[in-house]
Amino acid sequence: MPPVRFVTALLRGLVDAPFADAVVGDLLEERGRRSRLGHPVRARLWFWRSLAGVLLYSAATVISRSVRRAGHSFLHLDRWHSDVRMAFRSFHDAPATTAVAIAVLTLGIGASTAIFSVVDAVALRGLPFDRSDQLVAVSETMAVATMPHGLVYSPGIFAAWRDAHDVFSGLAAIVSADLNVERDGSLTPVVLRSERVSTSFFDVLHVRPIAGRTFTADDEIDGHDDVAVISYGVWQRRFGGAPVIGHRLRTPDRTFAIVGVMPAGFNYPVAAIDPTDVWTPYVVSAGARDTPGSGAPYSLTVIGRLRDDVSVARAQSRLDQVTAGLAARFPQMFQQDRSALVEPLQGSIVTGVRSWMLVLAGAVACVLLLACANVANLMLVRAGARKHELGVRTALGATRWDIARPLLVESLLLSAAGAALGVLVAFGGVDLLRAAVPASVPRAAAIAVNLRVLAAAGALTIATGVICSLAPMIQFSRPETRELLKDSGRTHTRGSTRWLGPSLIVAEVALAVVLTVGAALFIASFDRVTSVDIGLDVRNVVTVDMHPWPDYSAPPDVMGREAESTRRLERIAAEVAALPGVEGAALFSGFAPLSGATRLMATPFTVPGRQSAHRSILTGFVSPTYFTLLGIPVLRGRPFTLDDADGPPAVILDASAARAYFGSADAAIGQIVQCGACGMAPATIVGVVGDVRPRGPEVPPEAMAYVPFARTRSAAMATLMLRTADVAPIAPAIRRIIWTEFPDLGLPEMRTLADELHTYTAPREFNMLVLGVFGLLGLVIASVGLYGVMAAHVAQRTQEIGIRMALGAQPRRVLRHVVGRAAVYLAAGLVVGLPCAWLLSGLVRAFLFETAPTDLHAYAASAGVLIAAGLLAALAPALRAARVDPIIALRSE
Repeated sequence: MPPVRFVTALLRGLVDAPFADAVVGDLLEERGRRSRLGHPVRARLWFWRSLAGVLLYSAATVISRSVRRAGHSFLHLDRWHSDVRMAFRSFHDAPATTAVAIAVLTLGIGASTAIFSVVDAVALRGLPFDRSDQLVAVSETMAVATMPHGLVYSPGIFAAWRDAHDVFSGLAAIVSADLNVERDGSLTPVVLRSERVSTSFFDVLHVRPIAGRTFTADDEIDGHDDVAVISYGVWQRRFGGAPVIGHRLRTPDRTFAIVGVMPAGFNYPVAAIDPTDVWTPYVVSAGARDTPGSGAPYSLTVIGRLRDDVSVARAQSRLDQVTAGLAARFPQMFQQDRSALVEPLQGSIVTGVRSWMLVLAGAVACVLLLACANVANLMLVRAGARKHELGVRTALGATRWDIARPLLVESLLLSAAGAALGVLVAFGGVDLLRAAVPASVPRAAAIAVNLRVLAAAGALTIATGVICSLAPMIQFSRPETRELLKDSGRTHTRGSTRWLGPSLIVAEVALAVVLTVGAALFIASFDRVTSVDIGLDVRNVVTVDMHPWPDYSAPPDVMGREAESTRRLERIAAEVAALPGVEGAALFSGFAPLSGATRLMATPFTVPGRQSAHRSILTGFVSPTYFTLLGIPVLRGRPFTLDDADGPPAVILDASAARAYFGSADAAIGQIVQCGACGMAPATIVGVVGDVRPRGPEVPPEAMAYVPFARTRSAAMATLMLRTADVAPIAPAIRRIIWTEFPDLGLPEMRTLADELHTYTAPREFNMLVLGVFGLLGLVIASVGLYGVMAAHVAQRTQEIGIRMALGAQPRRVLRHVVGRAAVYLAAGLVVGLPCAWLLSGLVRAFLFETAPTDLHAYAASAGVLIAAGLLAALAPALRAARVDPIIALRSE
């Protein structure tokens, strides 16, 4: 077939299949292959396959010819092979320099890879759901109230938002509600982590069960919501993977029929430390739907999926309209200026850690730049020792690229070796980071060195190799330098490039200053956090959360059920206090101090006949031994006694509340108040105790009232506290005592109050450790760089030093000269680094506690440590110079 007809057939065949089949038939007839190919479809496939082969062969031919014509092309493999051999020979000739360079790159690339694995898992990696860019978080904000981020406090408002179907394909609410599920063949229930979710939850996330079904609209009706979907883990652990649809999960008050099993790996919230075991329907009551904003507050997490043509801004505008309409219809419910907030779900999850991730990335970037500057300086020194070789190459006609290419190859090989070892370091470092990362960091369990991290490490390796080679390439490939090399291989390089070496040293010191100042600031901040007096003695205090279900065998009224539960809890505390090794026990109802609760229980609190800006107060129900057990001092009046359980209502205030309501602790004693915790009945203030910080050391003390535990109506939120040196031997006895009173209670979780306190300081401790390690790395790398430069300086000037000493120079003068040069480098680095650290310090202001980012003590300490380390690093080369034997130095000439 002629070429013109072939091309015409090709073009027409792309749009005209019958014509293409005809052309294929002609081709096959010409080649006599119709009988072998048979069906026209197979014949057509043969034609296109043959055409693809021809095109690929032609492209390869063109590329090959282009490469051959390139002459001095970048792709000359024979020259690169020669450069690789020369690089290994250079490494062999200077093993100390090579080892130092690889060690420095290992630290820099290893630290960068490990930190990138954290940043990638926490902030960069997409959510494990289909089209996760459409997922949003919807929350409620109040202008006059401080609220935790990302929550909705009214089921009715959620229901109203859900009716705005023009922007969302689905909107779902989630609320945590763990289940005490009966265990087959055992009297001990098992606690399953449960989430109550609206029926659209699984549709919003685009997930399907591997068995059974998820929830339907019929399941979101009160009285018909006794169904459950279980996780893959529960299916395997509890049922052994057997058919489970229709089986029932029994709790003390309800029974749930299992209707579905979710696939392995599915979990929501994705930021949760413990995976969810069971999902049950969440029902919005009719009353809440009719009067949005009313009723008891709920902590709902609301997520949604945007329609294909809807942006976050449009969804925000639509919900603003809905909320404004609700405020107009129910003004009494919207006195706190409620508004909606729509944000991408990915951004909502990493809120609070995004800035922290940027700080980590910036710090590790400084470490990597410091490592690059160090290796570049070492290579510059090493290239300076090869001036004779480079001079010979130049005299033989080597081009600038011929001089620069071996330096680039050497740098890339060093970077590759450092990267290989750095990745091994990162594998071990990631395990340490994962263990040290605070539990509050989302998706911390996903931190790992995976293919994404390795790909980033590979790109970082190439970039590092190129950066490290820039200084020697600039130094020895400039035209004026090549002319000097051609004239004499021993001639010292002069001209505009002689500043490269000192500049790199100054840059190293400046970067080290930034890192050490940052480390000093975070260390000072952590020290101040841990030195805060929270008003509690947490030593050897163990907390046991007991959330008993009301006693349904008691009278049907709620008060009777709560009273019976309260009496049982008091019996538990008395029996636990009598155990050997227990110094005391107490009860707290509400959100216990340091419990990690996002909100503490507030109740109305007024002083009859007075107007006060404080209309509510944090409230805790405590047993008489509570203050003694936790070391809270009684400043005025008396603590609670057993008589306060049945006598006139009594209240104890902390010092902050006494000052806020009465001006002083003395004025508060004997005053009559009305407290919601006492049913707004008149109560007498019988004591004032010291302030505590129930939300952790970083939140100032808040006004708080204490009421006798016997009057609690929140027995389901009771916490048992006991002081013992070792809880392990008596833990079985404690559980046995609890189960005697509450047989249906799940396995009580025991934690120490010191561990609870550590959860508040863990983020700052992690910041301090990471930034401290980076500061130490910066100090070590800068010291190694200064040592290498000063050692090379002494080696290059050994003959000059010998001549000077032969002419009468004293060793101490030589010593002073070398140390003085190092001091000049350090001073210049401090002059550059301290202002840079001062300017950058504002970026970490939000991460510091009671520490100014311009704290002069931190800057002075950093400068002092750097000066001491730098001078110590320069001392060894200086002593070597002072011990030079003039005879040996001159004889080598």
